[in-house]
Amino acid sequence: MIRNRFYVPVLRNLRLPGKLLLAPLALLSFTAPAAVIYIYYDLTGRESLLLLSDLFTSFGAAYYLSSMAVVTLPAMCSVLSLTAVKGIAKRKDYESDPWYSTIISSAVLAVILVAAMRLTGLRVSVTVYFLPLAAILMMVLDIAIVADFRYRLAIRLAGPSAQGGKDPVPPDLPARAEGFRSVMQVADQYMELIGGKFEYLQNHAGDTYAAELIAIAARTFDPALIPAMKVIAAGPRFSEKVRQEAAAGVTVVEKYYSDPVRNIDLLRLPGIPERTATARGIMLNRNIPQEQDIIKLLSDPNPDIRRTGLMAAGKYEMTGLRIEVMKALSSPDTAREAYYTLRQFGPEVYGDIIGTAIKQGNSERENSIIMKLLDAMPLTEALPWLSSFVAKGNTGVRLKAACSLCERGWKPQGKNRQRIEETVSETLHTVARLIAMQMEAGKTRSFLLSGALANERRLCTNFLFCLISLLAGNTAAGVIMPRTGTEDPYLAGVSAEAIDAVIEDPLRRPLRALLGNNTDSDRLAELSLYYPVRSFKGRSLSSFLLASEQNITGTWTKACALHRAATEGKGLDREQTVSYLFSNSQILQEESARAIRAINAGWHRETEARLQEPARSRIASVISGTIPQTEMIFEKTRFLSLCFNNIPEDKMILLASGMSYTESYDASALPGVISWIVPSENGKTGLYSLAVRDIAAFVFYYSEFTDIFVNYMDNQGGLTIA
Repeated sequence: MIRNRFYVPVLRNLRLPGKLLLAPLALLSFTAPAAVIYIYYDLTGRESLLLLSDLFTSFGAAYYLSSMAVVTLPAMCSVLSLTAVKGIAKRKDYESDPWYSTIISSAVLAVILVAAMRLTGLRVSVTVYFLPLAAILMMVLDIAIVADFRYRLAIRLAGPSAQGGKDPVPPDLPARAEGFRSVMQVADQYMELIGGKFEYLQNHAGDTYAAELIAIAARTFDPALIPAMKVIAAGPRFSEKVRQEAAAGVTVVEKYYSDPVRNIDLLRLPGIPERTATARGIMLNRNIPQEQDIIKLLSDPNPDIRRTGLMAAGKYEMTGLRIEVMKALSSPDTAREAYYTLRQFGPEVYGDIIGTAIKQGNSERENSIIMKLLDAMPLTEALPWLSSFVAKGNTGVRLKAACSLCERGWKPQGKNRQRIEETVSETLHTVARLIAMQMEAGKTRSFLLSGALANERRLCTNFLFCLISLLAGNTAAGVIMPRTGTEDPYLAGVSAEAIDAVIEDPLRRPLRALLGNNTDSDRLAELSLYYPVRSFKGRSLSSFLLASEQNITGTWTKACALHRAATEGKGLDREQTVSYLFSNSQILQEESARAIRAINAGWHRETEARLQEPARSRIASVISGTIPQTEMIFEKTRFLSLCFNNIPEDKMILLASGMSYTESYDASALPGVISWIVPSENGKTGLYSLAVRDIAAFVFYYSEFTDIFVNYMDNQGGLTIA
């Protein structure tokens, strides 16, 4: 009765006092007339009055019990969840459950009351006198409970005051890193090594670090690493084998550069072109080279030579080339070296021109590098760019920008606060749409699509947490959005009260709709009152996700939609499917080709002439079925997501793109490569191979996943990473 749709809008707007008082008010409103009627029954003795009193009492019991079960008791459980004593989590689940405690207490109390009434000879109907008094007592207690709850909630919400506008603190020298972490550290410290800074190498580095450095020197023939290898060869902290390899590497590199023409045969083993090795000889100059020489290297079409020019600019601190170095951020071939060079220059050099690298069409990886450079700048200088990243763009980059502002203790005021509130509203609308799509994917048993949408929703929820932290503080955000990993209805009640305490309109009600409910159906029902949520009637979920006007999901979710359409052989129209053949993403090209093959292969024949190589040949292979499914990026991404848990597939696509597949039975270990034997089609066996360098490059862009790769690589035992 209480859950009737006519009452739900009223109950939704009740705050904690109204929820706690609802049950005793219902009891009072019916039992007070029942008690008065019973008094008249005592005076007149008319049986009809007794029946009427019993009728009111019955209605009072019905409304009281239903209100208590549906509204008041859950609100009381929210109070208990906030005021729970330490150690209660150690008790058994059923012992700490308020519902269990209430049932036991009610049963014990009922037995006591029945026994007392039997012993005293008191009639049950006479207890109607005590029910209004009990309701009034409950209301008084509820008022006291609410006051205590608000006091405790205020203490929880009032976290330590953060210092606004904190500037980044220069990092201390890193402690010694072991295993795969040391391999990644070599790339991060490469600029310091070629610049002659060997403090870490002499005092902290281990054999793995030194071996990786020697391997880079052998692979690149970079003469700038000769001093570092000499330090290794003379360092007693390294093993004899590592010292010998370092000494041999020094001998080979020095021999080549002593006479590059005569010793050109030395380049054949590592496969280095002569022009590349000659360009790296600029690192041997005793005098600082001319800027014109470095500019010539930076404009070379060979990416290896451009990388050499960037490293030379950093080594010789040619800050006059900062504009050219900043431009190199836009190329995936030189982005890492450009970042290390700019970091070597320092924020005081690149701070005033970093805006030239921020463009509308930047990729997520490029913006991630820019975010690293902004993090090194003072907050007052980086704030305009960070706030612009928060306002629009890729959700992952927006999340990093918002987290950076939170960590620095920035408190938005005025127009900045208004923009953050608008972003919160936009994010709430996005979450509502994702919930609707996720529920639809669950109904149709699209498990891959449902998982992809869950990742999108999780990313938006994390972004929302950072936005609330900016508006109300990190402590208040922790109360509003407790990261327990479970949908606890009691914590949802606390969240609703915390939102009322610290969030102002017009965000208060939409936030309560999302965070004050514990089921997706309730969230979506209430969010739909504030934001338009499109229905899927008449069109498939895949068609909706791939529509051009739908821009809230990433590449992996779209790939899953195409994959589902290919599996079902329906659900997409021609224009929509063919458009993804021209995508810049290889995984979307492949999955759209697979969908076309399943739905209508003729669509490809009508479009093939407009496609460009190499996408044209690969798409044709997918349409004809000559390429194994295990060689496609979608399958590689799924495989890697099983190997490296807790990394979203949308990020894993970058790593899968560099993975190679061969139908080979040779599973022998290769230096610097991880291999997995996987089943292929027709009962065959294939081999996935992934270079360790590709993992290190992935971690450079997405450093938040470093520990996952470090743990995996270090658990491989005898993996050779040279």
